[in-house]
Parts: sequence; structure tokens; C-alpha cells
Amino acid sequence: MNIQDNNQIMENIRKNVSALTLKIQSQKDIPLWALANEHLIYSIAVGKMPEWGPKARILRRFINLSNKINIADIIIFLVGLYRLISIWWVLKKGLLRVRQLNIFKKIFVAFGAISEDFLFQNLFKQYQTTLLKINQSNYENMWEIGCPNFFIAFYFLVKHSIGYSSKLKQAISEISSNKIDFLLTCSLNIGIYAFFRSYWRLAKLQGIEEVIFPAPDIPVFACVDEDVKTVYLQHGLIALSIVMPKVDRIIVLTSDEESYLKNTLKKVQITKMSYHEIDLKKNILILLVHKDILKLSSTWSILKERLNISELLIQWACRSGLQVVLRPTPNIAKEDLTELHRRFPNTLLDDLNISLDESLNKWTPKFVASWASTGLAAALNYGCIPIILSNPSEIDARWSIIYPLKIRALFWPRDEGLILAVLKSDSIYRDQRMSLCKQKDQLLSSIETVEV
Repeated sequence: MNIQDNNQIMENIRKNVSALTLKIQSQKDIPLWALANEHLIYSIAVGKMPEWGPKARILRRFINLSNKINIADIIIFLVGLYRLISIWWVLKKGLLRVRQLNIFKKIFVAFGAISEDFLFQNLFKQYQTTLLKINQSNYENMWEIGCPNFFIAFYFLVKHSIGYSSKLKQAISEISSNKIDFLLTCSLNIGIYAFFRSYWRLAKLQGIEEVIFPAPDIPVFACVDEDVKTVYLQHGLIALSIVMPKVDRIIVLTSDEESYLKNTLKKVQITKMSYHEIDLKKNILILLVHKDILKLSSTWSILKERLNISELLIQWACRSGLQVVLRPTPNIAKEDLTELHRRFPNTLLDDLNISLDESLNKWTPKFVASWASTGLAAALNYGCIPIILSNPSEIDARWSIIYPLKIRALFWPRDEGLILAVLKSDSIYRDQRMSLCKQKDQLLSSIETVEV
């Protein structure tokens, strides 16, 4: 099978995933938070069995058995109750450390991503002490506005768990035919949803006017349902299998995502972040690498492939007159950073205390290379040419995103000759960048507007 055939297969997968997600998003029988699992929706769309972790597989067996004897709702309730108590107890203990509740107007909800600190720093410059940063993953600082009434959360848990399995029987076929997996998804989500319903209700009483999320996770659905002003400030490229909550405002990274969401969501204000094109680009290539790329003993074999192709690219860049700047993920250990520089002595190390946006403005590179990083989209926004370090014919879930990354970048080593040509000629460079920006995405022409 040739590259063109594989590319068409991948485009068909993108269309199928998008169509299923939009169909799930438009149905009214089941609340979206109970169906929100991007990996499950992707698996259904491509006709594969969903891959669950060890604990989830055990729970799935229990749910399958309980469904046969009509007690699946009880399992959902018990799993949700365990999660609810776990979160509530963390806040109850944290509240003991708070001597005085401060007055906040806005909340930024982190989830543990590496670069979200840069997002928060930019927001803090605007809002100063009226902005509170909490973490939805480890619940850090959530107690700063108090601990919600447990029985309010318990009410939502009971309300949404009892009778849920019966609702699935009446749902659209794509949901009802995958009943066990969606029962499992609900059991994993319901405790979080119930808790955050009570939490955002408390936040609203405490004077919180707006909540900003860098990821559309379960707490976002709860925030919307509590009628608190909700903003989704996009952090990473959006998967096509993500069901979107009906937030008040979405701030996206790219024009492609802006167009897609405007075509698929109604009554949601959608705007794109502003960028300015970098002038006077230098013969510099910024290489975005994983922090563990040198750990060859890692069971993650893909890192070995990435190391090999990185070495080849760096060697070629040095021969071609390009200065390579290494930018590993910011949470890299100091000793790993030293070893990285020792392994590639002809490269420069980027300042990881600044954001990628600041780095692009600092170095003004001609190229930014990585595997499937959000940084590649940012590079093109700033006027740089992005390079993907992989085989373009790969059929992989990482391409199943709204942003058509495969047609917005060059590929290494496939496009080695073209990369060398654009390096040597400013006019060819400009033409190639414009060509990447103007590539038409097949997916946009195939979608229909739906209402959340």
C-alpha cells in the first residue's frame, strides 16, 4: 500500500471519528460528561476494541456481570461514591491549613501539564491576586475557597447514577451497542462530576465570576451546569474524539480549530489567539525533544526511534549550516539535561524558564522539528516551517486531531531535499510556508453544524 492510500485511510478515519463525536455531542438522552472518553470514542469510530488499563479492565468485568443481573447502577454509584469521598476528604484536610479565606474573582484550573504554568503567568499579569490557581488532578489549593457540602455532591451522585443503565438502552445505537464501555466511563466520571457540581456551587457563592480551563475535562461540564462563566483556553491540539462542553468562550490556537469549532458549535464565542510573524529568520532549527529521550533502557521503545532520527537530523543540520537548539520538555531532570548536552555537543540548550512562544521570538528560527507537538502548530503561526520527524504514511491515532498537522508541515527524512532548498533560498522559503498554510483540509468540507 502506497503513501497516498495510507493518507486517504487516515483522512477517512478523521472523518469517521469526527462524525461519531458530533453525533454523540448532538444527542440529548445522555449527559455528555457521562460519555466523555476520547479513547473510547476513537476506538468505536475505527472499529477497534477500546484499550483499558488493568484496574479499569477489572472494573469492566464487574460492570458486565452486574449489568446481566440488573444492578449496574449500584456499581456506578459505589465507584462514584469512592471517588467523591476521596476528593472531598482531601479538601476537608486542606481546609484545616487555611487560616483565612481570601477573596478571588477568577479561577485557573490546572491539570498537571508541563507548560500550563506559562498560561497561568500570562493570566496572572492581567488579574493579579484576584486569580486563584487550583489543580483538578491533585486538588491542590482547591480548599482556598472552602470545602463544599458533602450532601450536595451526594445528591448529584444519586440523581445521575440511579436509572443510568436504562437510559443507555434508549440511546443512539453507537452508544447502546457499546453499553458496557459507556457504563464503565460513567462510573469513572460520575464521582468527579458530582463533586465538582457542589464545588462550583460553593465557588459561585464565594463570588467567583469566571473559571478558566486549559483542558475540556469533567470539571468543565460541572462548571457549565452550575451556570458559572466558563472559558476554555486551549492548551494542546484538540482530538477529534473529544466531546465539547457548552462553555461561554473558547480561545483556540489555530485557524483550523477556530473554523471547525465554529462549524460544529452554536452559541459559543470562539476566538483565535493572536500571533505576529517573526522577521529576519536565522539559520536555526529548534528541536523539541522528550525529557526521557536518552533513557534507552526505557520500555517505551518509541523513544529509541526518536533518538535515532534526532541524531540523524542533528548531523544533517550541522553539515547544512544550521544551528540546532535543543528544547526538551521543561520538567527534565538537571542530570538528564547535562547528559543531553554531552550527547549532542554541537547544539545549544534552550532556556526552559521561558515559554515556547518566547523562545521562538528569542531565536527567530527557520525551522522547528518534533513528532506531533503543539509546538509545530505554534511554529507555523509565527512564520516558521515545522518539520515532523516520522514517516508520513503512518496510520496513527495522533493524527486524529482537528488541526490537520500532516498537511501543515514537512517530513524528515522524506523532505530532506526540499528542506535544503528552502534553507538556501528566502523566496522558496516564503513560498513553501505559504503553501503549507493554504493546504485545504478535507475534513472541514464534510462536517455539518450541530447544536450542543
